Amino acid sequence: MRARTAHALGLLAATCLLTACGSPATTLPSAAPSTTTPAPSDDTGVPFPSGTGRQLVKHRGAWDLVLRDVRVGTHDGFDRVVVEFEGSGTPGWGAEYVTTPRADGSGKVVDVSGDSYLAVSISGVTIRQGYPRTPADFFHGARHFAPADGGAIEDVSVGGVFEGYSQLFLGIDGEKVPFRVFALANPPRLVVDVESD
Repeated sequence: MRARTAHALGLLAATCLLTACGSPATTLPSAAPSTTTPAPSDDTGVPFPSGTGRQLVKHRGAWDLVLRDVRVGTHDGFDRVVVEFEGSGTPGWGAEYVTTPRADGSGKVVDVSGDSYLAVSISGVTIRQGYPRTPADFFHGARHFAPADGGAIEDVSVGGVFEGYSQLFLGIDGEKVPFRVFALANPPRLVVDVESD
């Protein structure tokens, strides 16, 4: 009887330990579903951090995101870049300022205009596999452009896909400024906001 009780208590303790180890810091914060581009007002519920340090969040779901569109807009107090995907997953990201923009894989310097460079590595991305591949499996938008509005974001460079990741480089006019990154659903999107005057 004691052996059975001790075994049951051991199983209960192991279950509690495993449950406690599931750290919320390793999961993607839930984002409110949206079917349109976020409104210009600062109503996201995601605050700008006080500093300019690295931000890292894991992707969620399948690695099936295909890049479809990259848009830039200037709003009151911030510039917004929206990276839109097709797929069922939710993008993850690593975002930080870098001294020199370099392409994943090759390490080649990426030509980006600006005084500071914000690098965003987007996870959960793919090029659909299949033979033959069709034009729908690839991103056909601009890979390098200067936003027409001319806010804090001076230049945008959109990288290809390398081992499940895609890169985005933002050339910032002036010194490093705070930024925030978050994901939205329906369709899957990654939003990068950069503080501006």
